[in-house]
Amino acid sequence: MTAPRDDRGRSQGPLEGELRAELERLEQRGLRRSTERVSVGIDFTSNDYLGLARDPVVIAAARAALENEGAGSRAARLLSERLPSHELAERRVAEWVGSEAGLLFPTGYQANLGVVGALAGAGDLIVSDALNHASLIDAARLSRATTKVHRHLDLEHVEQLLVAGRGARRRLVLTEGVFSMDGDLAPLAELHELCERHNAYLVVDEAHSAGLLGPRGAGAFAEAMERGCGSERVAARIVTGGKALGSAAAVVACGSALREVLVQRARTFVFTTASPPAVAAAFAAAVERAAAAEDLRERCLAMARDLAHRLGLRVPAAAIVPLVVGHEGSALALAEVAERGGFAVRAVRPPTVPDGTSRLRLVAHAHNSVDETRELSELLARGWKDLAGVQSSPGPPPPPPPPPPLLSSTSTLQAPPSPAGPSRASSTTRSHSTSRSRPRPRPRPQSPARPDRPHPASSSPEPTPTSARQWSVPWHFTPPPGRGRPAIGNRCRPASIRRAPKRTPDRAEDRARRTRTTPSR
Repeated sequence: MTAPRDDRGRSQGPLEGELRAELERLEQRGLRRSTERVSVGIDFTSNDYLGLARDPVVIAAARAALENEGAGSRAARLLSERLPSHELAERRVAEWVGSEAGLLFPTGYQANLGVVGALAGAGDLIVSDALNHASLIDAARLSRATTKVHRHLDLEHVEQLLVAGRGARRRLVLTEGVFSMDGDLAPLAELHELCERHNAYLVVDEAHSAGLLGPRGAGAFAEAMERGCGSERVAARIVTGGKALGSAAAVVACGSALREVLVQRARTFVFTTASPPAVAAAFAAAVERAAAAEDLRERCLAMARDLAHRLGLRVPAAAIVPLVVGHEGSALALAEVAERGGFAVRAVRPPTVPDGTSRLRLVAHAHNSVDETRELSELLARGWKDLAGVQSSPGPPPPPPPPPPLLSSTSTLQAPPSPAGPSRASSTTRSHSTSRSRPRPRPRPQSPARPDRPHPASSSPEPTPTSARQWSVPWHFTPPPGRGRPAIGNRCRPASIRRAPKRTPDRAEDRARRTRTTPSR
């Protein structure tokens, strides 16, 4: 039999055919991605919150390191010479966030894998938030520790899991400071208190909070410390360079003892080539620049509040404004509407987010303007109405209240309550795996609000128990008839404890079932 050939006439083996079939299935579901498609337009999608990727001071530092230390680091840190740029980045991050020491990793993903794997192993317990980043999920899996997943931001559930795992040698609680897809803030002070009470340790991924929150932009936990939270139970904070710092790499900010343990045991540090000098130097320069950039920080946060306000969404904790659409095709179509209007906006689909919660992950930056947020919000409103094909309101919407002062750090803008009703409920206990089922109804507790930016839940009605994750959406983003609200199922519940929904058969169906003859096999 002749082997199939590709479009260039080259023969394809069995594996090639299988992989192309998988890609075709992704294409049919609207889940296929491509590196060839580039968003062009006004940036509302990148994580360069402060615009430091193009900052002259950061670029000059990278250029100087490139000339003085070379293009690459040439080997892993334990095999190559000491490079000043690496030590400078570690020292500046430690001073910035107030830790005793720091250790540089090539990426934030590697930093999370390294620190969790060094701290936890067989016989230990890891308690992880249901919406943690994939790097924390993979770190927990690879550590071989017992991993329990708590409902998103549910402090009572965290405590239950810590109590149930009191026989473990060591217990870790993993969380993000600001969650990467939902943009909400973790209750870090309360988590630290639970760690103190139950002899556990906290690991905080500051990827989307460093540079934006806390004194001098030192992160979400620095903000909690400013309000009186202790730090004795914080094992590590991971500060990444690829977000607000506009560079790359990551530093694990920790105590000197943990730094030494990481040097001995963190496989993603020991067995990988170190970051190029130019990257480390840019990281160090960006830390210094971000710590002093109060004007950029305030403007970025103000733009995020303004964008959320115009879309009728909850007040964001930092720069991420998630606009949950639901269906993958609708999210792609709405992103295309924005791109045709001159805005760089990308749709986020499963597996990055759970099924049924595809969204536009809108990101505000210091370089965005009020006119741009207004134009984008109006464009998205018109695009959604066109996609829905119906008017989602019987009449013109009431004019929104005026937005807060854009450069005031004391703004108390309250997001308007959603006509959709309750806000999203949390997911249920599960392990980090891929099986799905419907979660047990349970309301989600509120996490502490910032004094200058109230927590998103603070302006919404008290949520009622529900088994689906519901999102507050504005009048002009009401889903089309028959589609319903986006819902998150239990993404990670083990198959052994999945529960099928109960259904009571009617009497006619019950009689037919009792009298039905079972065919022989």
